[in-house]
Amino acid sequence: KLIVHGDDRQQALEKMRVALDATRLHGIATNLDYLRQVIATAEFQTGSVWTRMLDSFRYQPNSIEVLQPGTYSSVQDYPGRLGYWDIGVPPSGPMDDFAFRLANRIV
Repeated sequence: KLIVHGDDRQQALEKMRVALDATRLHGIATNLDYLRQVIATAEFQTGSVWTRMLDSFRYQPNSIEVLQPGTYSSVQDYPGRLGYWDIGVPPSGPMDDFAFRLANRIV
């Protein structure tokens, strides 16, 4: 959960954008890109939101498209997941068994 406040809506929106852009979570899937796109909509910017607004919201995920995979194609995760032993996530690097096993099978 992320909560910000400002003297007016514009200042609060700017603080929210800065906070979301500064947030870094590694090793787990997050909804940060989704939230960044939601707060950038005209409806959110003007405060014209309603309960079902997200039903028509079109999320555009940041992704890659492999146009011509070959025998040497692979998906890399550099530098991998580091520094998460304290929560039970072992170190891993490019082409680790968990993060990109399925992606590498596709390409």
